[in-house]
Amino acid sequence: MKDKKMDKKSLLQKMKIPLSELEEYHRAQRAAACEKNEPIRGIRWRQRLHFLLIWGLGLSRVLSREKLCIVQDKHVDTGKPLIYAATHIGWHDVEMTVASIKAHAYIFWGDPGEMYRRIEMLLFGFNGAVCCDSAYRDDCRIAKETCIRLLRQGGSLLIYPEGAWNIIENQVVMPLYPGTAEMALRSGCEIVPVAIEQYDRRYYVNIGENINLDGYEISQKKEAAEYLREILCTLKWEIWEKYGNALRKDIPEGYSETFLAQYEAQTDEAYTLEDIRNTRYHPKAVSPEEAFRFMQDLKPCRENAFLFRIH
Repeated sequence: MKDKKMDKKSLLQKMKIPLSELEEYHRAQRAAACEKNEPIRGIRWRQRLHFLLIWGLGLSRVLSREKLCIVQDKHVDTGKPLIYAATHIGWHDVEMTVASIKAHAYIFWGDPGEMYRRIEMLLFGFNGAVCCDSAYRDDCRIAKETCIRLLRQGGSLLIYPEGAWNIIENQVVMPLYPGTAEMALRSGCEIVPVAIEQYDRRYYVNIGENINLDGYEISQKKEAAEYLREILCTLKWEIWEKYGNALRKDIPEGYSETFLAQYEAQTDEAYTLEDIRNTRYHPKAVSPEEAFRFMQDLKPCRENAFLFRIH
């Protein structure tokens, strides 16, 4: 018996059904495509028409009086698919990242929600996107496998491995989901690290050198993700060092609330501060037993005697 959720719905039908049903419909479509191992269609024509999107983004910046500055671009176009891994700061960082890397890449879009009903989704559809509802483990698996199929078929990927906007004012780059590293390891693709920062209407993008993870095993994907994070932190710090416009001593008391308020002003029902907190990566806490397990095999000597002191 044919499942009605598998029937293709028209744009008008998708606009009329409740959001929860619409999200379920898209998850079902992604699951069906994954089960059939369907190839990613449209990679080549999207690559050929990508210049139109770049032109449109440039026009949009002119009309909105936004400035994009590429601090440096050290990456190399190898002629093979690449994974562009970027930091995540707000609504417009996707457009700014796409304009900066210039080459075509499918966008990994986590928790689209209300975006399914917005005109922006048509733009992402034209560019190509891989969507994922992060609250559903199976959908996360499907999205990851789809990305790997995309990379193996010759398409590049733009992903934000922090999983959410960075609203932590004292953390350069939040912990990264290890899925990005796993995609690179399983597809054999290099990662291009991209850091972005915003000062009012000015956006600064710092693109690093290609990262090859050949020295890592799949079992070391978390270590590889941490390595990527360190590089992103360095790229972000370089932006701060050159273009930062504030000194620590000049930061007013209570700035944490002001900082969050600036982000809250950008959010709406489609993406709230609660969503941001829920969808960012939460590494499992290390237990005291794990943290001090090395003590079991440690041989006391003069250099490590301080570790055995009782406080």
